[in-house]
Amino acid sequence: MSKERSAALFAISKALIESGRVTLDAQARALGLPRSTAWTVVSCKHKLGRLSQGTIQRMLDSPRLPAGVRAAVEAYAAKVCPPVTASRRRRAAL
Repeated sequence: MSKERSAALFAISKALIESGRVTLDAQARALGLPRSTAWTVVSCKHKLGRLSQGTIQRMLDSPRLPAGVRAAVEAYAAKVCPPVTASRRRRAAL
């Protein structure tokens, strides 16, 4: 995993702790993810070396996501996920 991705995942973990979510259960609820996936996010040990776009979207869709964590997730997504271009949208629609 690249240092940039690791640092971005660490920022998500740090933001969760700073928002008062110190237990894995509280972190999973805030992220809107199962405990096992939340553990992967907070421990920065994702098997792909990155989070999938689906996982990122589930976190951003969570109504319990604190503002600081949302900012960290959005920053991670901006660094890792390629922007959707018109040609990629057309291919996805096919």
